[in-house]
Amino acid sequence: MKKLLFTLLFLGVASGCAGILVEHETKRKPPDMSATYLVFPFRDPFYKKITFPSVGTRFTRSFVSHCSSYGLRIKSVFNEAFSAAEDLDVASALTYAQEAGADYIVTGMVTRWADSARDSAGLEIFVRKVPTGDVVFTTEIVQRNTFLMPGGPDEFVSSLSRALSREWLGLERYERK
Repeated sequence: MKKLLFTLLFLGVASGCAGILVEHETKRKPPDMSATYLVFPFRDPFYKKITFPSVGTRFTRSFVSHCSSYGLRIKSVFNEAFSAAEDLDVASALTYAQEAGADYIVTGMVTRWADSARDSAGLEIFVRKVPTGDVVFTTEIVQRNTFLMPGGPDEFVSSLSRALSREWLGLERYERK
């Protein structure tokens, strides 16, 4: 019996040390569900002059998919003018969104990227009002692995995008740093 209790306690503590952590968050206000949002490609991660191509695009698509599944009027913008491989020109994105009739733009970047199952991944977003560009919400969420919650890059994309969408929509609150 003691062995079982110790095992359950150990698993509870260890699993609490893994998972999702909110690095920072500002202007906590749920999004306007009647508004239209355009999401521009999240910036690909780079480290020591190495860029990890297509990672930002994968996160963008997954994030939009999760947000739309909760009823948000949101769509991604992928074209020659906006690429995950380059820093976004926010003024151009705001002009594009205004011409498209959007109320808000969502921009972001992959702040950390896993190159093995022992690593962590991070995603940061900025929600801006069109046409002013005023930031109405920003947050960064990081997911880390442990031996109890292993995962690789594919698992990070889906679970972190889902967590970020749920955090932004106010459907779930995660541990704060």
